[in-house]
Amino acid sequence: MSLVGFSARNHPQQAVRDAVDDRGTLPAIFDPLHAEHRFTLDVAASHANHRCADYFTREDDGLLRSWGAERVWCNPPYSRLEPWLAKAWAEMF
Repeated sequence: MSLVGFSARNHPQQAVRDAVDDRGTLPAIFDPLHAEHRFTLDVAASHANHRCADYFTREDDGLLRSWGAERVWCNPPYSRLEPWLAKAWAEMF
């Protein structure tokens, strides 16, 4: 057996990205942070899992939109963390 076959069977998210990328944040995690920071924009959300009244979906592409003077919440797609970290860093300045 190859390591590739082994990895694919043990990590089903490799075959179906939505199982990894389209996750919501549990209220028990979000609510205390929101109470402290008062987030105004969820930049990596869906219509079903957004945590702020204003949000960007996959179709809106939060990586291409300005996060401006918002207080941003981001639970990024786990299969592509690097561009979201770079965007967050760039938006700070």
